[in-house]
Amino acid sequence: MDVQEVLCEVSVLEIDEVFQGRLVWLASNDGKFFTDDVDTLIEEGAYSNIDILLGTNKDEGTFLNYFITGLLEQRPFVSKDFFTILTTGSNDPLISDLLEAVYASGIDQEDNYVGALEDALGDVSFKCGTSLLARNAATAGSTVYMYHMTHEPIRSLWNVTWLRASHFEELQFVFGLPFFGHPFYVPVYDEVKIAFYVIRMWTNFAKSGDPNGPIRLPGSIPEWPRFVPDSEEYKELDIRFNNKRKFRQPYCTFWLKTLPEIIYLQGAAVTAADNQDLSTVTPVRSSITKQG
Repeated sequence: MDVQEVLCEVSVLEIDEVFQGRLVWLASNDGKFFTDDVDTLIEEGAYSNIDILLGTNKDEGTFLNYFITGLLEQRPFVSKDFFTILTTGSNDPLISDLLEAVYASGIDQEDNYVGALEDALGDVSFKCGTSLLARNAATAGSTVYMYHMTHEPIRSLWNVTWLRASHFEELQFVFGLPFFGHPFYVPVYDEVKIAFYVIRMWTNFAKSGDPNGPIRLPGSIPEWPRFVPDSEEYKELDIRFNNKRKFRQPYCTFWLKTLPEIIYLQGAAVTAADNQDLSTVTPVRSSITKQG
């Protein structure tokens, strides 16, 4: 029995228990080096005023999917229940319905939710946190440049074909792997070109805090704009290097605002019910309908 068959035999609730642990390398408020939660310190600008270059890749979620489902050589099958548990840690029917509406509308319940899972995992684990950090740091006064790589490399650093533009893949262009050639890399003109300009942008930033100089980019490539809260412009890393705006806005609004508000309303309803003050409780679904 292979890994995928084993996972199909295990209850999603049992799988959920495995993922209840927390990352152990996250910053801890020790009252000395970190005098508050990191998010609060960033929002308040209580850190060294440094230039920041940060970003994500289009298929960040395939990286997590690859490890969660067992390092499979082929893209796995993901059920609706597995999709809900892995993206929220909850089997709450309301949250499940919302997730399906945002990421999986049009997918039949018996179909493969793998694409929806990859999109949701990428947003909640990488993309929305990165855009929030960029916004908070820019608001606090830092010079911020943000990128998003959409180019799908010919060869994956993970040596798995279905990962596409996954986590970490931009580094093969930052460090010039397309220039290495055979046997590690099959040179492709577009990828050599992407690597050439990415290297120039990154080294410019390392020298000056600005990816646009001191060595200028050709006129065919738009200048990389600073990320500022009003426009939220960022650089798309592909063969055209176009600029885009408002990165994943509807999806990040869901994760950073809508879903936390719903969870808060649910908690308030439970607290009121525990206190037997049922007159103050507004059903969560009713409240959401009124707000919408």
